Amino acid sequence: MEIERVQTVASLSFDKETIPDEFIRPEKEQPAKTAFHGQVPEVPAIDLSDPDQENVLRLIAEASREWGIFQVVNHGIPSDLIAKLQDVGRKFFELSQEEKELIARPPDSKSIEGYGSKLQNTPQAKKSWVDHLFHRIWPPPSINYKFWPTNPPSYRFLSLSLVSSPYFTREVNEEYAKYLREVADKLFTALSLGLGLEGHALKEGAGGEGIEFMLKINYYPPCPRPDLTLGVVAHTDLSALTILVPNEVPGLQIFKDENWIEAKYIPNALIIHIGDQIEILSNGKYKAVLHRTTVAKDKARMSWPVFLEPPGISRWISRLGNPVGEIHLKVSSIKESRSDDKRFSIFTGTKTLHLRAGSREERVEWMEALQAVKDLYPRIPNSGELTGNGGLVVVSTKRLRQRLMEEGLSEEAIKESEQIMRDEFSLLHNHLVVFKQKQALLVDTLRQLESEKVDLEDTVVDESQRQHGNMSGLRQQKSADFLSSSSFKSAESEFWKAPYDSDEDEGPLDIEDGMNSCIKSVGSNYPRVMRRKKLPDPVEKERGVSLWSMIKDNIGKDLTRVCLPVYFNEPLSSLQKCFEDLEYSFLLDRAYEFGKMGNSLMRALNVAAFAVSGYASTDGRHCKPFNPLLGETYEADYPDKGIRFISEKVSHHPMVVACHCEGRGWKFWGESDLKSKFWGRSIQLDPVGTLTLEFDDGEIFQWSKVLGGVQDKNGKTVASLFGKWDDSMHYKVNGDSRNANGSEPHLLWKRSQPSKHLTRYNLTRFAITLNELKPELKEKLPSTDSRLRPDQRCLENGEYTKANEEKLRLEQRQRQARKMQERGWKPRWFVKEKGGEAYSYIGGYWEAKEKGDWESCPDIFGQVPTDQNSD
Repeated sequence: MEIERVQTVASLSFDKETIPDEFIRPEKEQPAKTAFHGQVPEVPAIDLSDPDQENVLRLIAEASREWGIFQVVNHGIPSDLIAKLQDVGRKFFELSQEEKELIARPPDSKSIEGYGSKLQNTPQAKKSWVDHLFHRIWPPPSINYKFWPTNPPSYRFLSLSLVSSPYFTREVNEEYAKYLREVADKLFTALSLGLGLEGHALKEGAGGEGIEFMLKINYYPPCPRPDLTLGVVAHTDLSALTILVPNEVPGLQIFKDENWIEAKYIPNALIIHIGDQIEILSNGKYKAVLHRTTVAKDKARMSWPVFLEPPGISRWISRLGNPVGEIHLKVSSIKESRSDDKRFSIFTGTKTLHLRAGSREERVEWMEALQAVKDLYPRIPNSGELTGNGGLVVVSTKRLRQRLMEEGLSEEAIKESEQIMRDEFSLLHNHLVVFKQKQALLVDTLRQLESEKVDLEDTVVDESQRQHGNMSGLRQQKSADFLSSSSFKSAESEFWKAPYDSDEDEGPLDIEDGMNSCIKSVGSNYPRVMRRKKLPDPVEKERGVSLWSMIKDNIGKDLTRVCLPVYFNEPLSSLQKCFEDLEYSFLLDRAYEFGKMGNSLMRALNVAAFAVSGYASTDGRHCKPFNPLLGETYEADYPDKGIRFISEKVSHHPMVVACHCEGRGWKFWGESDLKSKFWGRSIQLDPVGTLTLEFDDGEIFQWSKVLGGVQDKNGKTVASLFGKWDDSMHYKVNGDSRNANGSEPHLLWKRSQPSKHLTRYNLTRFAITLNELKPELKEKLPSTDSRLRPDQRCLENGEYTKANEEKLRLEQRQRQARKMQERGWKPRWFVKEKGGEAYSYIGGYWEAKEKGDWESCPDIFGQVPTDQNSD
């Protein structure tokens, strides 16, 4: 059967300005809809020639933990050798199709070597826009020159055009392999040392000197619709390491922080991928990078990855075809089904992959092959296992003997005491060994039970589906039956499960089926902005504090007058806490839309839910925010929520913070006077102030505390609100017959899931983003912004000593605040309303930011003048 190559398809497609349907990816995978456009962090680039080799090792380990990918420069491979490697590969793909097919991978081959294309697993699957050439380049016994092109001549033999070159092409590849082995040894050593292991540990775990170097030349032809297809779909590499040389056409994308980020092209740099084998061998400390490849419209993209693989692994890869998922065999158990002689399962400890072979004999072959691959990797013990030898424990009685001799005991009594000690210790050690064995047995039993449970569940599901004639397409495959795997990083699996993933802000909640499309689409047209997911790792270890010395002197005092160490603070200011109440601003967007539709009740209910939602972030927050300096400000421009916010500390005593927020169709403002008392065993916080919400149609809401219902103008309760302030809010409409019949109440709002990166501050995912300071933002902020406050920044970075020093320094400025107010100091962006205590936004902040005009903003975080040091 003749196979149509992608290069041929591409040449025919340009006339039509389209591509065949089998290449068009689902929308959730199309580059135009999923790639991130904007300011993104760059893939780490590491100079291997840096004289500070300890720093090089640290950077490699950090990049492998955080990214799973990095680039290396000054790696020792001559640039002209890389150029020749690229030249001969490029010339091969310029040959006629007939010539390239001479070294095509045979359809029935058990090897992946040879020229070929990425084919479909099933008729429903999609093709990738790439042709490739596979062949080994090391070690020599594994090389099959049958799959090395004879044309162009320079691929194997000395070409007249390359007479000045010292390399044959065979020599080019072999010379490249020699240099590449040196680079690989450096990488394996750095990665091993980064785990606290001997330098050779990971290389030995991956196959030692038997590691095979498999070269793959990828050719991605120009594509008339690069927005619809992919060169290679999202995947991680099965290798230990992948060392890749790209050409100048961009296309490699990495999935990080829930976004597809494009790798920057650096001439002559090598791109290093952490593969599955290293992730397994490091017990998950290093991450296999999830990546994909896009294509270009006007240029061909090429890449030369070399996969560093354990001996023989490619034989099993060739039998797998396109992967439907991935597992870590190293920590998995393989078990045959007792109810089906063709079925077997692989249990990882947390999930089970169920497979069905074509026959009973084929199942035996599969299980033997999987076990053989599993046995290739002796698991590196973790730190807890390294501390115990599990055998004879030697106990020293030297100190006991010395003490007994000082007491004047006889030699016979001393020996008897020593023996008693050894016997007791031996008995204790034996008990511990038994407990450890029982623990291991229990873990194995749990794994087997879990595997049997899922096996039984799938059997029941199978029978049920057969009875109803509802067999899934996957179960009808003859060769492999993929029954249950919900968490694999597979290109064909449901990788994009929802628009809001596990550590992404949750979007507006669908209140009920049949809701107006305008309400359901609220927020969907806001741009996506990539924000950080966790706080920086602490620079230094946090120290404890002596509580009693502070408690006894400060009981009953106003908390704003108590000098507390930064241990009691979270890395946010009260100004930022005000903005945190806007986390669920989509409720106000919905309220605006309901009002436009004339549904005043649903508008009021959504406003009430918003008023409560701000309390959800307080759960588990044991630390107090920083007390702002007089005149301190905080801005938040969140286009992904459709809002922008400005707050300012307008009074020191009493401590008052004023804020103003503009949304789409509404404005929100108010002031917060937080009364606080420190009672030794607890902190009492009493929020005081009025909050105002005004919609563009003129309707105004005000509140200072949350009520439990919505009343009409006659005082009649028309809807009831109930729920938990730290979880969710529901409503029932009085007179709703559906509720009278006992149906479920309607959900208004639900708290977002907590961050995966928890700290002692228990910040929400939204709160983690509030103090983020990117370089491009720092240049545009006024000197009064909370993000520039040094003690708060040091606390966030884990520089606790410096944070305390800065906090004490800034509190000297705080003590001048009352004098400043008495001398007529006035807020910059807010004005106190006549005859009241409320503050109104006077405008001008965003215009000043646009112009970069901050001349009226003082340097409130600078050094205290010497003439102000006394109070």
